[in-house]
Amino acid sequence: MFSDTAIQLQPVFSQLKQNNHALAPGVTTPGATTNTSLTWGGGDLVAVGGKVALLPIPLGTVDFFEHHIHAFTIHVTAFSLMFLFSRRGYWQELIESIVWAHNKLKVAPATQPRALSIIQGPTVGVTHYLLGGIATTWAFFLARIIAVG
Repeated sequence: MFSDTAIQLQPVFSQLKQNNHALAPGVTTPGATTNTSLTWGGGDLVAVGGKVALLPIPLGTVDFFEHHIHAFTIHVTAFSLMFLFSRRGYWQELIESIVWAHNKLKVAPATQPRALSIIQGPTVGVTHYLLGGIATTWAFFLARIIAVG
């Protein structure tokens, strides 16, 4: 997908900002002459398998939780909005699949799910969107608090 012989993209804006800081040390920020990141100038370039690579960037618990909280809330949001925008159509498919599973597996055959109305579908979507987002975000913050202490 990425070619080693192609034109390599450079973080021009980051380099410009770092150059500005380097040209005006002590004026813009304290410690302006130090590297701002291991990725852009803080780490040495090394060759791995004949290809240029960066030294590993240390990641901690915060990086892990920060990534996953955003990734998971995006998925919860997309899942909820799918039901919200599709109105009755997707719910109908879901309910028909559940009915088929009930009949096929003989699980609670007396209980037959019913389709949602035009109003109920978006209402359930909004409810899942709000409660899912709140619960997911809080769960990750709680996990972060427990992990750090």
